[in-house]
Amino acid sequence: MKFLSFWRTLAVLGVVIYFSGCGGAKIVIPTYTAPHEYKKISEIESGGDTKEGSYLTLAINPDIGGDMGSDKKLIKSALISSVKEALTETNFITIYPIYDTASVALSMKVLSYEYKKLDTNSIRAGIQVSYTITKGVTEYLSKTYSAHKNRHAANAAKLPSKNEIIVELCRDATEYFIDDISPRVTNQLREFKPLPGELEYIITYAKLGNYEEAVNDMNAYKGSKDKDFYYNLAILYEALGSKTGDLKTFRNTEIAYNKSMKLGGHSDDVIVKAKARFDNFYRLFKMTQQQKQKNRKLENELNDMYGQVE
Repeated sequence: MKFLSFWRTLAVLGVVIYFSGCGGAKIVIPTYTAPHEYKKISEIESGGDTKEGSYLTLAINPDIGGDMGSDKKLIKSALISSVKEALTETNFITIYPIYDTASVALSMKVLSYEYKKLDTNSIRAGIQVSYTITKGVTEYLSKTYSAHKNRHAANAAKLPSKNEIIVELCRDATEYFIDDISPRVTNQLREFKPLPGELEYIITYAKLGNYEEAVNDMNAYKGSKDKDFYYNLAILYEALGSKTGDLKTFRNTEIAYNKSMKLGGHSDDVIVKAKARFDNFYRLFKMTQQQKQKNRKLENELNDMYGQVE
């Protein structure tokens, strides 16, 4: 399950470094993936006379339709919780707390649901959910996603409970939907190039998560600075920025990548691909930060009216 995967956990913990079997050091950096339906989502912006003043928000319809049998209460709770958890990962879209007064709404309907114990040691379960976003009476996005679980254990006591299976199904289906409407946190690898002998200790700094000191020492270096040097500096800046969320650090990342490219990095496949991935992330990061700033005024107003927005 992606939500609880090892890589997703790394995005919460920050940046780590490991050494591949061939001896090259690689760094894992949290980054963003773009929403697949951003064009449609941008059309639900509201709240200002100009686009610069607009915000993105939606309310969750608490009435989830569909035949869910005796598990309706749990499925309803799991779907709503999954949407809230996923949206607050980046806060690109603000959750409006009062459904009845919201101009933009998300409605969900369970089209099919199955939970079946095949035998003492086996479980089969599945769910299909439709997610529909409307603004007023206009439907802007409606998509359907499915999730399935097959579990078997030699010891029946080690099988997940019915509640756990339902939560996993709802999270999986919701994750596919959120991928379509909001930037998501994911992880990518960056591979270090050879460092000057005097700077090889920088790898140890990175391994310990001491990116700020690593960057400072790289910038203080008085020796020759080639494309590999600036590329290594760029990924250290990128790691530091991913840890702190500081926009200025990402600007320095961009500068370092550009210097590497000017010194010949354009002919190095590793550098070209790393820069392309960073450029995509940087664009999404700025877009997300700008949207969060637009949403902040609305959040403050909602907090004044209804208390802390969840």
